[in-house]
Amino acid sequence: MDVEQWLDDAAAPGSVWYLKRLSANDTQHSGAHQAGPYIPRDVMFRLFPVLNRPDEKNPDCGFDLTVESPSASHTTRARAVWYNNKLHDNPESGRNEVRITKLGGVRSPLLDVENTGALAVFAFRGAGQHRTTARCGVRICTEGEDDVVEALWGSVDPSQWRLIDFDSSIEVPHSDPSCWLQPED
Repeated sequence: MDVEQWLDDAAAPGSVWYLKRLSANDTQHSGAHQAGPYIPRDVMFRLFPVLNRPDEKNPDCGFDLTVESPSASHTTRARAVWYNNKLHDNPESGRNEVRITKLGGVRSPLLDVENTGALAVFAFRGAGQHRTTARCGVRICTEGEDDVVEALWGSVDPSQWRLIDFDSSIEVPHSDPSCWLQPED
């Protein structure tokens, strides 16, 4: 399926898109043990309110995820998890981040080091406060395909992400010009 058709299919009422370029940590290219795409806590808490349980260590939830990339398609039951060790075991150096895991290992295009730097469109459906099931389609764009997406929603540099909510027709750009985490992060 070409990118225009994929975008049209994914732009359904009730869907929320998260656009980002896949980092070396996301794809395991860095060798770190933080496998799986990082998505900011506030975005994931909005999509999966069940994650926002600070009293519980590492709350998680499952959802269906299908990834399409130039090289492969892959479907799995993924896991959204808030690694909140900083609130429990290790306040000085523990993690406090949300990642998508259980991607199917090396079969997943999201963990393919060749996709480091590629624009990924995460199209969530059925997530949010009043929904009981969630699923996510992901398109990992080729160089030409990312031009199509960025023509619609603006440039997405490695230090940026965008959130598009098709219920409210609000596009929320985000840019963090710093490579450093802030103390509260």
